[in-house]
Amino acid sequence: MPLKLLDAELWTPVISRRWKVEAAEDIFILELRALLRGIEALVSEFSLRDCRICCLVDNMSVALCVSRRRSKDFIAITLIRRIVAVALLHGVKISVRWIPSEANTSDAPSRLVDDLQSGSNLYSLIGGLVVREGPEADQVSGG
Repeated sequence: MPLKLLDAELWTPVISRRWKVEAAEDIFILELRALLRGIEALVSEFSLRDCRICCLVDNMSVALCVSRRRSKDFIAITLIRRIVAVALLHGVKISVRWIPSEANTSDAPSRLVDDLQSGSNLYSLIGGLVVREGPEADQVSGG
């Protein structure tokens, strides 16, 4: 992937959400969960069928495991199987490519959400606005 295509000026965050993690999980598993959720959102929101999806990740282990469709970790293989099931169901071909963390434009929005220290509340980043979801959903701030 040419780094000039990963310039932050060419990309706009659409949605970023704070994760509700029940138990401490390895970052590898969390990134696999994020990838699965992103693929599910793409195929359902845009009704994608019979096409190709290129997913860019900054975790080399995730890129290799999903590309090979293998892992020794039980939770990881379960998530990989779900990714494959979504691909088969919608007739899409999923390619996962590694990019350096420094070039990952989705890191900044995820860090913004982490910085909003919200306890159990959920935040969304939509088009540069931070929208607080939950009991105090009226609060909106520029981002």
